[in-house]
Amino acid sequence: LVRTVELESMIANYPRIVISSEVLHVAKKFAPKTLARDTDGVFFLDYIRFGLEGIALGNSPLHELSVAGARKAKDRILVQLNATTEHPQIYNKLQWLSSRWQTAVSAEKNLSEFSLRR
Repeated sequence: LVRTVELESMIANYPRIVISSEVLHVAKKFAPKTLARDTDGVFFLDYIRFGLEGIALGNSPLHELSVAGARKAKDRILVQLNATTEHPQIYNKLQWLSSRWQTAVSAEKNLSEFSLRR
């Protein structure tokens, strides 16, 4: 619990779920496709890529619900980016989120409707 609080308060910095080095080997073994390494070297659970990849495959029983949720998330990211330009700390977190989002969208051919670029 103490290590979790340390990771969240000192390393996470962005809206990401950080994976500690103590459990990284387990995560790589059981969920390798859900992990990513960020530019600062920290491993995290790449929930954005994982979620959008599932939509692209279209094999979820909740596909339409997932698509609606992704549309809502995209719109929310854009609105919040515009609304937080005067709050650098929040804006930087949203910039990170939008960058991860756009990377995930660009990785799949049939996700162009979720692009943050106009």
